[in-house]
Amino acid sequence: MNIASMEKNTALFHSEYKTRVSVSNKTLVLNGVIPSDSGVYSVREKKTNEIISVCNVTVSVHHSSLQLKTNESVRLNLFTSVPVEVILTWTNSYDSEDVVICTVENHKPDCLPQYKTRVSVSDNTLVLNGVRPSDSGIYTVREKETNEIINVYNISVSGNDSGDSWLTLLIVLIPVSVVVVLLMVVFICLMRKYAFPVEIPVLLSSSLTVNPSDIECRYQSVFSH
Repeated sequence: MNIASMEKNTALFHSEYKTRVSVSNKTLVLNGVIPSDSGVYSVREKKTNEIISVCNVTVSVHHSSLQLKTNESVRLNLFTSVPVEVILTWTNSYDSEDVVICTVENHKPDCLPQYKTRVSVSDNTLVLNGVRPSDSGIYTVREKETNEIINVYNISVSGNDSGDSWLTLLIVLIPVSVVVVLLMVVFICLMRKYAFPVEIPVLLSSSLTVNPSDIECRYQSVFSH
C-alpha cells in the first residue's frame, strides 16, 4: 500500500492515513501507531523505483496499570480515529465477564446507560469521570472491524462506592419496614378483637366522634363529682 507520496513539495496521503501522517524536513511522521501498523516501510524514488531506505516497524499492545480514588477521572488513549470498542472485564476467583461498555465512532461515544453521562471523547482519548470501586477492572480498547487489541488498562479504584452504599441501605431498610408494618397490623387487629376499654375525659364544649365497633369509651363530664 502506498501511504504517502511527495512531488514538488506537495504531499499526498492514502485516505486511511491522512489524519495521522505528516511530512516535515524530508521526514515522514506516522502518529498514533497501533499494532496493525506493524510491517516493513520502504521509501523509494517515484521515477526509478529505487529503494532509498527501509524501516521495519513492530508495534506492541500498550499495557498500563492505574490506581485511582473514588470520583477521580481516567483517560483511556484510543490511539486511532477508526471505530473502536471499549471492553470492561470484571474478574473474580470463579470466572470473568467481558462487557462492551462503549463504542466510539467518528469521535462520538455510544455507551451503556450507567456510563453514558460519565464518558466523553476528545482527541482520540476517552475520558471516564467520577470513577467508583465498581468501575475497577481491565479496560481493553479494540478495533471494531478487525478485533485487534490496541490498548489495555488495568484499573483499580479505592474508596466508598456511593451507589453500592445506597443499594445496601435499601436492602436493609425494606425488610425492616415490612416487619414494622406487619407488627402494626397485628396490634390493630388485637385491639379490635378485644376492644380494650379506654377512659377519655371530654369537655362539654368539645365534640368527639367514636366508632363503637373499634373501641369502647366511658365518658366523664368535667363538671361531675
